[in-house]
Amino acid sequence: MKLGSATQPDQQARLMCQGILKDMLGDLEISLGMSDLSGLTGLYWNYQHLSLATLYFPAVPLILEATNGALDDVVIVRPVESPLEVACGTGNFTVRPGDVAFISAGQDVQFQLEAGGRLDFAHLPAHALARQRDHLAVLIGRTVSAECLPLQLLCSYAGYLLRHEYQTDMEAQMMIGHFYALIPVLAQNLGKAAPTNRPHLRIDGVKAEIDRRLSDSMLTVGSIAAYEGVTPRAVQKLFHREGTTFSKYLLEQRLALAMAQLLSSPPDARISDIAYGVGFNDLSYFNRTFRRRYGTRPTEVRQFGTSPAA
Repeated sequence: MKLGSATQPDQQARLMCQGILKDMLGDLEISLGMSDLSGLTGLYWNYQHLSLATLYFPAVPLILEATNGALDDVVIVRPVESPLEVACGTGNFTVRPGDVAFISAGQDVQFQLEAGGRLDFAHLPAHALARQRDHLAVLIGRTVSAECLPLQLLCSYAGYLLRHEYQTDMEAQMMIGHFYALIPVLAQNLGKAAPTNRPHLRIDGVKAEIDRRLSDSMLTVGSIAAYEGVTPRAVQKLFHREGTTFSKYLLEQRLALAMAQLLSSPPDARISDIAYGVGFNDLSYFNRTFRRRYGTRPTEVRQFGTSPAA
């Protein structure tokens, strides 16, 4: 959802900013001195398991003070154009442009941006974090460098979500699942994650890598195993514990992504391009498995613009 305009007055801009960030951070105060927020614009994406916002502030000194956030929620914040000073219960620190900070929402926090500019936020509600707590414990209260590859993937995926409104609950849940699957990969990349010998921790990382490489038509269990530093049999055993196989998971994710793209792409986008873009190299096989999965043809989804029940 696009927010605001270049002609938006100060008072309206403040109300918009407070309305968005209150849901993420709790009660919010905006301190600007003699500055104003005229022309504030941004993007906002919200679902019950995840909220995302990008706000483009005018080039003025800015202080945001938040209190009474939900105790077990987590907020991710990223300044893009100028350093962000953060003061919270876990200490004071500076976030460089492009870097990301993970913050517990259940504490008073102050953000200070000397020259305004773009700020990105993600709000992770407690009810969505049951399987992420061990990994988030590694990340809370620290910054992650923009050079970290899993962080780049996380930010890129958040950017995709902000630019594409979901059409169905199934599509939203699929996209959110991909976002959360990257968190254990990020924690493990920092080298301080909880041990990965627990099956549900390792499978999250495997799934995240598969999802990242869906468009690779040559993706195999062997290439995933090599990336993880294990044997193909070890990868298959992880999926077996979840009652499925590597091949079934890969096919399901490709079909789900194809469905999402059929629903959101322009009418003149070719179905064959969508199929090849999500990793299928045989159009007949794509059409056959799509119909078996969803009970309808890709052409019918394109024609009527609605998704069948999962």
